[in-house]
Amino acid sequence: MQAATKTLVGDDLGVRRVTTPTLLFFHIGKTGGTSVTHYFGSLARAFHVQSTPDDYSRLQAIDDTEFPDFISGHYPVHRWLPNLPGSWRTMAVIRDPIQHLLSSYWHIRTHPEVSDNLPLRQLIEDTKRFDFGTLLQMRTGEIFERHFDNPQARFILDKQFGPLDSNDLARASALLASVTYVGVTERLGEFVAQVATEVPWAADWRQQALPRMMVNPLNVLDTHEIPRALLHRILAATEIDAELHHQARLLQAERRPSGTRISGTVVNFQAGPASTTRAIPVVDFIRVSAVDIQNARLGSEFCINGNDIVLHPPKRASGGAAVAVEDMPLDGYSEIWGRLALAHHDAPPVVFGIEIRKGTSVVVSASFRVTRGQPIDVRLRFPPMTGSARLELRTEMALTNANDFAWATFIGLTVG
Repeated sequence: MQAATKTLVGDDLGVRRVTTPTLLFFHIGKTGGTSVTHYFGSLARAFHVQSTPDDYSRLQAIDDTEFPDFISGHYPVHRWLPNLPGSWRTMAVIRDPIQHLLSSYWHIRTHPEVSDNLPLRQLIEDTKRFDFGTLLQMRTGEIFERHFDNPQARFILDKQFGPLDSNDLARASALLASVTYVGVTERLGEFVAQVATEVPWAADWRQQALPRMMVNPLNVLDTHEIPRALLHRILAATEIDAELHHQARLLQAERRPSGTRISGTVVNFQAGPASTTRAIPVVDFIRVSAVDIQNARLGSEFCINGNDIVLHPPKRASGGAAVAVEDMPLDGYSEIWGRLALAHHDAPPVVFGIEIRKGTSVVVSASFRVTRGQPIDVRLRFPPMTGSARLELRTEMALTNANDFAWATFIGLTVG
């Protein structure tokens, strides 16, 4: 990912912007950090995102006035916190260690193949060969320790492998307490709003929604659903992370005002009601599942743009184009919804199709003709289903054989 920087109108006019303290986000993997990064990046006048995990060039710059409002990266707290300018503010998020380990397992299990990192390649293969409980029982190799033995504490301490003890816990706890803003993934929306009210350049935070966190649809277990034997092994591997998560919850509560007065308005940070429906964007299923593509090439006629799926149909004489998720896991889902639109203003009419099959039975099937400038909002309901099913998305030309600019876009298609 390339470093991202916003260009300021004031800079274009030769006007020097007022320098305000930089906010540095210590991004621990699988804690909702991508959402946090997009949130503050959208608010900042200028921001920087670490390009690779070993790129520290932005923090090694000398001139403090050159730093942007917001910097985000996988910067180990132990290495960088003591060396930052005194005016900077820092931020970190800790996740419930049980869900963090489950998320890490499924992330690695569905990770693309790697050729230049033999230990990671072996770990990917192990996650595909063994269930998580067996993998935790094996506990072999430094790469295992990095990802599954208190990984959040290891990130903070910059200690990727080797035993962890009470001294490590004490050091990690002291470092976490020294971070300006500390939150937990489970209360992320409340946390980012709290931080945004305290940084001068985030004045428009009320108009910025926290983007949806990336999820792996195969990671379907809630904590109370985890088998007892697996839960014991997870807890044994995350004792230090559990202590840090408890500390992070306390720090977020202690540093959170009951109400913050901004320009005469009291802003209350109250957690919203918990959702009882696990809604998963279809693009997440496509990213981690076996996909059958017909009459389209990945990266050409078939593309993913954020949460949107773009499928360009062939000429009418050649039939249609389709993308199918072969084994979509159903977790009590009962509907699929989203918006259908043509991305280009010169596109001819296109027929969109959505179908879900379970075995040989059609669960739901529908088609929609969409013309340029007239998107359609769709919501298809069906009886709650569990197990696995086949989801197919189709496009074909509606009237003419010409298919120029026919970029059919499934916008935010979601099942839940």
